[in-house]
Amino acid sequence: MIAFLNLWAFALLPLPALIWYFGPVLPAKSAVAVPESVLATLRQMSGARGEDRIGPPADLLLRIVGWAALVLALAGPHQERAPLLSPSGRDVAVALDLSASMGETDMSLGDVTRIELIRDVLGEFMLGRRGDRISLIGFGTEAYIISPLTFDVASVTDMLDEVTIGLPGRRTDLGQAIGLSVQMMRNEPEGERLLILISDGETNVGALAARDAAQLAAKVGLKVFVIGFARDLDAGSEAHMREIAEATGGRFFAAANPALLEAVYREIDDIAPLSAINLEDAPIENWRWAPLLVAFAAALMIGWREHLNP
Repeated sequence: MIAFLNLWAFALLPLPALIWYFGPVLPAKSAVAVPESVLATLRQMSGARGEDRIGPPADLLLRIVGWAALVLALAGPHQERAPLLSPSGRDVAVALDLSASMGETDMSLGDVTRIELIRDVLGEFMLGRRGDRISLIGFGTEAYIISPLTFDVASVTDMLDEVTIGLPGRRTDLGQAIGLSVQMMRNEPEGERLLILISDGETNVGALAARDAAQLAAKVGLKVFVIGFARDLDAGSEAHMREIAEATGGRFFAAANPALLEAVYREIDDIAPLSAINLEDAPIENWRWAPLLVAFAAALMIGWREHLNP
């Protein structure tokens, strides 16, 4: 979208007309009075009728265009691009439970499944992590990478609509998600590493493997934030997920509804904040050259016409 630095410049547009209308009439000192009889003879010889009036100069339109272009250039047209983002040096993996239980509707919000409730809130959270590298992992009995680590957060959020319940298996193994995250980040450059693991807490396979995976995560500096998303979270599952998170230096959060899930994401943003964006560093594309080119072209055409018709 085109913006202007000096909007006041547009007030100058009617200036030439105002000067012409209100300005003093310059005396024609060098003009020679021509008798009306001579003027009539000249009109007769040229075929012009006596009632014809002298119209505006032929280059009036060019002068108007040239002046308008100069005013437009003075107004400073420009287009602001997106601010330049500096990489945060943080890698964030988001592991989403796709087991069969995530297709249930127990969140007291009508006929909406858990995974559908998660998608919108999770997408907004991910879009807010500009500067981080984001990855999306789906897990159930097995785990797989939906999107590798990338700065293109928008493309990762688009993939949220493509996830399918039950594709990685119908049971839940938290250890598979943690282990895959460790494997993905093990050879990445040094930096802060986070895993946000979202599950309904119904861990029914691989409990011991999850503890082992948490130990591996701690060794590579991967902090695990576990979010239990269910209306009634089983006490045993909650204790298990809390143990996994704390073993890596992370935290456990319980979210019984989408509002609490949003609050959890805000708290994670506070724990791992992004650097403030300096809008002064936003690149600006200057468009002054375009109206200046038009004004220059109009001046050339006026000069050419006066050369041809002195």
